[in-house]
Amino acid sequence: MDELERRIRESLDVRSRDVEPSPATWDRVSSRIRRRRVFAWAGVAAGTATAVTAGAFVLPALFARDSIPPIDSPPTLPVPSVEPTVPPTPPPVPIPAGELADVPPFYVWTDGDDILLSSFETGEAQILFDGHDGIERESSYRAVAVRPGSTPENLTVVASAVGEGMHWFEYVTIVDHGEPAHAVLPAQYQPHQNTDFATGAFPVWSPDGRHLAWIEQTGPQDGLGNAVKAVFGLRIIGWSDGPGTGGNPADDNTMFELQGVDEVLGLTLEDWIWTEGADVETSGFLYLSALVVPGTVSAAEPLAIQRQSDGAIALPDGRFDAFAFSDRSPYPIEYADSHSNDGAAVGPEYVFLAEPTGGSAEEVRVSLRWSGDGDQGGELPLPEEVATAPDTWALWMTARDSGIIVGGVQTNPAWLITRDGYVTVLPGEVVSASFVD
Repeated sequence: MDELERRIRESLDVRSRDVEPSPATWDRVSSRIRRRRVFAWAGVAAGTATAVTAGAFVLPALFARDSIPPIDSPPTLPVPSVEPTVPPTPPPVPIPAGELADVPPFYVWTDGDDILLSSFETGEAQILFDGHDGIERESSYRAVAVRPGSTPENLTVVASAVGEGMHWFEYVTIVDHGEPAHAVLPAQYQPHQNTDFATGAFPVWSPDGRHLAWIEQTGPQDGLGNAVKAVFGLRIIGWSDGPGTGGNPADDNTMFELQGVDEVLGLTLEDWIWTEGADVETSGFLYLSALVVPGTVSAAEPLAIQRQSDGAIALPDGRFDAFAFSDRSPYPIEYADSHSNDGAAVGPEYVFLAEPTGGSAEEVRVSLRWSGDGDQGGELPLPEEVATAPDTWALWMTARDSGIIVGGVQTNPAWLITRDGYVTVLPGEVVSASFVD
């Protein structure tokens, strides 16, 4: 310890003896500890400040005031003049315009804390909702889904949040270039609280944006409120002027119990497409994927769905038991259809395929393929982090026109991939993303 450090310590010791700690101090500290967003450098700074303050709390308890030797005044210490060194913020990295043909110009994404809108062309990001600003909560966002037909000027995006064992939905809207508005869906439109982490209540829009759907879990509970038996259900709500509004009030909050899926550990809705019609009466399919054993994903056969002339949703097959773990190799683990935002056209279909490479179900290599009209199709390049991801259940993708965003590896990067084979990593820790026209 040099002379300057010794004098600083003596000065702090003397000053701390005159500090009377507030009874509310620990309440404020505890509240700050509970904040769900932690920055590494902020943690270092807070730790240093806490160490100094702790001395202020402890010293008065250890020494009686009349035993403290009198000191006229603390010594005056020289303060070195040091300009803080702030690393420069890297500028946004735009994507070359020539690589963005037939790719929507914007996307909404979340890093788990905030909901943001970014431009592919400029790389710039706008925070739509700051999920930690002034809010003390132990939660994070798991998924975002942009309502079809949205633009940056008129936008609706639903976010799935999880915290303390619960799942719920929030949404952000922009109307006529206005400021983003944030709200939580009313309780009657929230996922059932028996829904576990493997199922996760990931929201999916119908291609025309008239409905929002997800898979949830219900079932009888024991005396402690825990599910005795998980019952998987397809939940659909109407969305015209907001949650629970649509063409048929009787079907604006509907749950279809899915039979024949008792043995799966998790079930997730991946995509919704219309294959016939673009008006009220139409039909199409839902794609689901199932977690069969830990680390093993089997894609479900499509589940037929109809919207009848009165606007009511129906499942014509009634029972959904078309899938068991597939013996095919490679087997599909995720689907995404690049339908247009008007819901009328079905675009190319993209699929993650898992090829077993070892003796266990977890040892696989993932590839990305696309297929279109006729014989169109082929394999697209995939980042090695995705191709060799140890947890294929966490992989996700979203598609629109010629663009695909893929992600789900542990470090949370995401990549834009185009049908021309262009691959680039997106800035930020992208937990989930969704295209905006």
